[in-house]
Amino acid sequence: MENQKLIAHIAWLFAKKSGLEIKDLMQEAEIAYFEAMRTYDKDKARISTYVWNCISNRLTSYWKEMSVPVAEDITEVEVETTTEFSMDGLIPEAQEIVSILLSKADELDIPDWEQKRIRKTYQKKVRTKLAGILSAMGWSKEKIMIGFNNLQVLYSN
Repeated sequence: MENQKLIAHIAWLFAKKSGLEIKDLMQEAEIAYFEAMRTYDKDKARISTYVWNCISNRLTSYWKEMSVPVAEDITEVEVETTTEFSMDGLIPEAQEIVSILLSKADELDIPDWEQKRIRKTYQKKVRTKLAGILSAMGWSKEKIMIGFNNLQVLYSN
């Protein structure tokens, strides 16, 4: 296979972020590569760019199917206090983040999330504060990101 190093690199990046098995991600990446080769048009894009996009899209879908996230921001997670919140599908890191988030809500100064404008303004601030708390508790950056990612995928709109 021509682009084996590229395929392995993309799979490794996803394994690092998701905690999924590298073997499974490599298989998915190789399938995506072969599918990409059938539809590749050299006049439209460089092969490495096209392959990267095709593999990344497939691995993102696979990651979501496995209930393990791809995330940008934990504060996009909406938990209504009037409904029952379920931790089903959350990995242990995400469960612990939710517990900490709920126990330290006052310290994090979380605004009324019903107002979208306020939510967008504060989401990075809250995430940064929460990451600081987790870091002070001895969490690695990788562990924090894995927990945030799981929450984002499962509870994003």
